[in-house]
Amino acid sequence: MSDEHKPTGAGALVRSILAKCQDKNQRDESVDSHEVAGPTDDDASSTPGPGPSQTMALAAVAPTEADHQNAVELIELYFGLDDPLERAACFEELVALTLPVVTDFFRAMHNFDEDEYVRMNAAAELARRGDRQGRAALTAELDDPTHIDLFSQALATLSELDGEPFYERLMEIWRSRALDADLNLEVLAAMESLAPDRVLADFARILDDIQSPESFRDDEFEVMVLDFVRAGYQDAEVHLARLSERAAGFDLPAEDRRELLEFIDEGLALVRG
Repeated sequence: MSDEHKPTGAGALVRSILAKCQDKNQRDESVDSHEVAGPTDDDASSTPGPGPSQTMALAAVAPTEADHQNAVELIELYFGLDDPLERAACFEELVALTLPVVTDFFRAMHNFDEDEYVRMNAAAELARRGDRQGRAALTAELDDPTHIDLFSQALATLSELDGEPFYERLMEIWRSRALDADLNLEVLAAMESLAPDRVLADFARILDDIQSPESFRDDEFEVMVLDFVRAGYQDAEVHLARLSERAAGFDLPAEDRRELLEFIDEGLALVRG
């Protein structure tokens, strides 16, 4: 092939990888089809073949050559599209396909595409398919955020995959002070999507655990009060009133204590409406 006819960019590399994966998959399918076909005449007497129900099940789940070819053509179409919206729509069509060649496509795109958003989209889909590399990429974004949009997608995907057990990790991140305010709001939104009642109960517990000036955090307090107000959490008033009583006895200079009490009372007023 002359240089002028060679595909360029990530597409060329991905196509090369997919070609190798396709050859491997075809060899694997050849072996599988031989096994599914059952024993030959020579060993039919010693090895039973699949029963009718097993054969029907295999036929129901095994992709056909036409399925595979359609996926390959869709991948080729993806690389031929210039419009970002059309390419995104094509990507979503590929998401709906569980064929090995499509998984290979996502893995290659995650590893080699120049667009960080495409790489994250591919990582998310790989994680949904049980791929460790894809999940590791999501976790890495969570641990060391690079952009709020990528961080948000990692949060959403891991929440989708892990469900409510992921809540504890989110609460740990939210309280760590490792993130800026915008990212922390994304974490809070993810927690609320998983267990909204649990968030409110945990916020009440956090208020009850404030026993000294050092354990009071202005930014955290504001977020919790606003969440109480938004959710109409009626028990919040009791917890805030108890905090105000404790804060009155904090070992602080008089002016600092007055400002703290005013801050807490503002939260009480908001909750009371």
